[in-house]
Amino acid sequence: MSDSPYSGSAVKRSTIYFLVGKVVSALLNFTILLWLVRLLTVPEYATYITLVASVEIAFCAAGLGIPWMEGRYFPEYRLHASKEKIIRFAGHFHGWHDHVCFSAGGADGVVDGLVEDVILLPPNDIDGVKHVLAERDDVAAVILEPTGASFGMIPTGGAFLHDLRAATAARKVLLIFDEVISGFRCSSGGAQKHFGVQPDLTVLAKILAGGFPGAAIVGRADILAPLDYTAAGPPRVMHQGTYNAEPVSAAAGIATLQQVRDTNALAHANHAAAMIREGCNEAIRRKGVSWVVHGCFSEFHIHPVGTAPPVQKGTVPLSLVHKIRLGMLCHGVDLNGWPGGLCSSVHTDGDVERTVDAFRRTLDWLGEDGAL
Repeated sequence: MSDSPYSGSAVKRSTIYFLVGKVVSALLNFTILLWLVRLLTVPEYATYITLVASVEIAFCAAGLGIPWMEGRYFPEYRLHASKEKIIRFAGHFHGWHDHVCFSAGGADGVVDGLVEDVILLPPNDIDGVKHVLAERDDVAAVILEPTGASFGMIPTGGAFLHDLRAATAARKVLLIFDEVISGFRCSSGGAQKHFGVQPDLTVLAKILAGGFPGAAIVGRADILAPLDYTAAGPPRVMHQGTYNAEPVSAAAGIATLQQVRDTNALAHANHAAAMIREGCNEAIRRKGVSWVVHGCFSEFHIHPVGTAPPVQKGTVPLSLVHKIRLGMLCHGVDLNGWPGGLCSSVHTDGDVERTVDAFRRTLDWLGEDGAL
């Protein structure tokens, strides 16, 4: 027998239907509002992004989405230019798209065909790049972090970038800078402005959206044309995303990039990192150990194996990295896992002093533990 319209189960169903209807209505209204606000904020957002010397912009919801877009875009470029291969450098991080997430030999879950399309070279190996480009005509692009792997953990200098730009331009190979970290941190125009090297495409995220989810790929208009809608129909390379260029991230990005452009935020962050590096290296000298804390911008990298920055990743035992991080944590400072850290415009002289003091005490602990 069916429920009476006044029975308990019928009332529950009616209540559920009512609530679902309200949620759907709210979501539809929010989506409309999202697009209206997007129309007002995104054009201004784009003007700040062009602090990086590029022309066209395509937005994404997060940095990891950009390599996915590139991975889909490369076949379009390959079809146009009859090129299939991509050159990467070992240790440089570009997200977890199948084209960029593996080291030599591939990785679980990545099909062999994609591995074969990637030429993996040692960091800063300009001779290797020139040799590959001279021997083959099927290289579509070279991608790298312009400051070196993990924002300078394995440093890359301006001379290498200039040589790389000349080599790729001579062979009509795309040069892609992954400035997810370095964009708006090295300078208001990223590493490319600092070093004076113009790539064909640039990947941006992090500071781009003021700490909110947001990313973009920017570059030459002729290269990014396949992403455009035209009178002939939809883009040849699809790039859907509900939250691409969403207005909350755009507003946060505008506020942040205004600070980058109009204040001494970058200089302050760079100075804080320089003081940390200087203080930590003084503690290393006093301790008499063969370590170095290095960096060029608003970062510091702790390298506990040798007195010069490393030339490749994987040279430091993980057990020692864990001990360094634990020692710093026990003294009130949390490091990134490489180990090291990034400074911001709100870090104070007191923060610098506490960091250096924590490092000094960690050295003492490691000495007592026999780990130095």
